[in-house]
Amino acid sequence: MITSRRLFHCSHLIALAIVGCLIVNSANAAPIVLTDRNATVTVDPQPAANDPAGMIAWEVDGVNHLAQQWFYYRTGNNPEQEIHNLPLAGVIASNGDFHPGNERVLMRYGTADTFYITVDYLLAGGLPGSGASDLAEVISIDNNSNETLRMSFFQYSDFDVANNVIDGSINVTGGNTARQVSTSGLTVSETVVTPMPTLSEVALSPNTFAKLNDGNADNLDGSTSLNGPGDYTWTFQWDITLSPGGSFLISKDKHIGGGIIPEPATLGLLGLSLLAITRRRTA
Repeated sequence: MITSRRLFHCSHLIALAIVGCLIVNSANAAPIVLTDRNATVTVDPQPAANDPAGMIAWEVDGVNHLAQQWFYYRTGNNPEQEIHNLPLAGVIASNGDFHPGNERVLMRYGTADTFYITVDYLLAGGLPGSGASDLAEVISIDNNSNETLRMSFFQYSDFDVANNVIDGSINVTGGNTARQVSTSGLTVSETVVTPMPTLSEVALSPNTFAKLNDGNADNLDGSTSLNGPGDYTWTFQWDITLSPGGSFLISKDKHIGGGIIPEPATLGLLGLSLLAITRRRTA
């Protein structure tokens, strides 16, 4: 039974009408499937040992484009760790539109006396057969302690565009936009709306993955481009200093195919709603 202390209460979020809540006890979190029109995303917030964590599939019109996308953090000079090594404080999956299925999930990691990392995914599918889908993401990092928090935060992305391990190119432009192109020409792209990442790294798989999991404190190498056939990944790093009670908000958007790209205002509203939740939880 889920006790009242573990419940996240549903509420009306800014510009989003939430219809129902799936509230998950941190002791038995299971993979969550988001659905919207022609797209599904599978997220495992707390995997079994040796299983991949985080977003592990993104299917559009029945074609999977993703191997794994997930987040790492490092405090001080400690090695990087995947965020699900922190306590899972709670998960909310919800449906806020007129299409069947949950299209949004929030996952919170950490403790009330150290820090929280909250991840918010919002899936938007396209018309059947369009090959297009979009995923808005907002991450909030909140320092709940009485000491300054110094953290490096990483997003690792391993896409197999068009369900093909071999890609044609990967480029990071402007310091905040990644674009990966399959050998067939289909693209997946990501734009960090705010704030600008400190570093990026593009690499052949599994080089960056090995770096993030080698038990050492590592920074990304600043690389931005690879061309020609290869199994590519991209990673962003943010270096953060938070005073006691401070928060850090990352807003970004991923897109597959054509159409649907949301206006920055949409991400802004999503970020505001997450920030409102964060303030209520830590008040």
